[in-house]
Amino acid sequence: MILLDIQMPELDGFEFCKKVRAWPQYSRTPIIFVTGQDDFETRIHSVLSGGDDLIAKPVFPIELLVKVVTHLLRSRLPAGWNLT
Repeated sequence: MILLDIQMPELDGFEFCKKVRAWPQYSRTPIIFVTGQDDFETRIHSVLSGGDDLIAKPVFPIELLVKVVTHLLRSRLPAGWNLT
């Protein structure tokens, strides 16, 4: 599980996410953006860069808990399985 902000020095979160996704051993690692940017364009960009979800700041602890547990469980399913 990687919790990632979009605004970082040197390399933004979108570029970092793309780099992580290029490594085969991290192809199924859940990546959740945690950011103050919650507009539609940012959400689309987070998905296109390889992110699995986005949580807008301020973070509600229960939302973070539910999303972390859901994505960790989903990442442990065999490839091709879906929870929906």
